Amino acid sequence: MGPVAGNYVHDFTANGTSSSFYTIAGNLSTSKGTATYNGKTLTQCLKMETATSISFTAPSAGKLTLVFAEAAATAKVDGNKVTASNGIITVDLAQGAHTITKADACNLFYMEYAALEHHHHHH
Repeated sequence: MGPVAGNYVHDFTANGTSSSFYTIAGNLSTSKGTATYNGKTLTQCLKMETATSISFTAPSAGKLTLVFAEAAATAKVDGNKVTASNGIITVDLAQGAHTITKADACNLFYMEYAALEHHHHHH
C-alpha cells in the first residue's frame, strides 16, 4: 500500500485538543475573539504559549495550513519561524514527524494537513 492522500483537519472549536492525528499540548481559550475559515466561524483557540506544542507524523509530503486570529501571527514549524499572511500560515512539509511550537504569542483556531497523493505511472 502506498501513502494515503487525505486531509487531516483539526477544528479547536469543535474538538478542543482531542485528535487521533495530532498530539496537542496547550491551553484552550474562548476569549480571544473569532476567526473565519472556509465560511466557518471559529470561537475556540489553542493559545500559542511557551509550553504549547502540536506534533504529528505526515503520511506523505503535503501542505500544512494554520489559521490564527492575528493577521501577522507567527509559529515555529520544526524550529523554523514562519509568519502568517492574513492570519493564515501555509508550509510545505515532507513525509515524517513534524512539530509546531510558539514563536510569538498568538491564537491558533484551526489547522489542516493536506497529504499529497503519490501517483505511480507505468509506461
